[in-house]
Amino acid sequence: MSPLNPYSTVATLVFVLLVTSIKEGSEDLQRYKSDKEENNRLITVVTFGHDGEIIETVKETRLIRSGDIVKLMGLMPVPVDMVLILTSMFEDGNQCYIETSNIDGETNLKLKEAPTLLKSLIQLSGGKLTPSLVTGKLEVEQPNKSIHNFVGALHVSEISDAIALGPENFLLRSSLFSNTDWAYGIAVYTGQETKIQMNNRNAPSKMSKIESYLNKAIIIIFLAQLSLVIISVISIYFLGFEHYHRLPYIYTGSGNSSILPLWLEQL
Repeated sequence: MSPLNPYSTVATLVFVLLVTSIKEGSEDLQRYKSDKEENNRLITVVTFGHDGEIIETVKETRLIRSGDIVKLMGLMPVPVDMVLILTSMFEDGNQCYIETSNIDGETNLKLKEAPTLLKSLIQLSGGKLTPSLVTGKLEVEQPNKSIHNFVGALHVSEISDAIALGPENFLLRSSLFSNTDWAYGIAVYTGQETKIQMNNRNAPSKMSKIESYLNKAIIIIFLAQLSLVIISVISIYFLGFEHYHRLPYIYTGSGNSSILPLWLEQL
């Protein structure tokens, strides 16, 4: 007889599992709310009418696709990986400031700039976004995890030569657009293809060393018992005890009352 009350043991185990489940569920719920907020953030996307006028449409972040023209305003997180085209500081190097503390932990402002070869088109348009700035083809490298490198080329119809693109022209998703009134850029990588998403890892499981050792011990015990059972069943048949009437210490009645095969009962 066991000195332990099985009901108290089960109650304690259920209580521990319930508390752990509530804790894990609460953390998962917080992640879900954060993801939903990020995916449903409203972003201004720009298109052009037949006569070249700007048409601004408000979209949720999850609906932005590669090639869309995204407008950044004030203090806001960058919604996608994008190439900078035009900023409110077009007369002063066509630059903008961003903060990357959410990515690399650095809180100092970093300077990003649009490709210098677009300067002639910007001067002709008077610092306004026109179809000539974004009409063409954008060639970029395959999505990758490197947050410090970017290689691409912008082919604009109004400029004969390809415009080389580098990290200084590239804004990462989750970086903070700051100290600049507005800016326009072309979305390059979206969703799971953004560099910050490709660097995400699953949250590590919080487990003590004792729990880890216990899990390994349970697996070893299970495999050992399974091996012993398999060896026992094979030995029974090798020894010629495949008939129930030859095992009186198992079957004490006058006949075989079991409907299962002997090998299955031995398991």
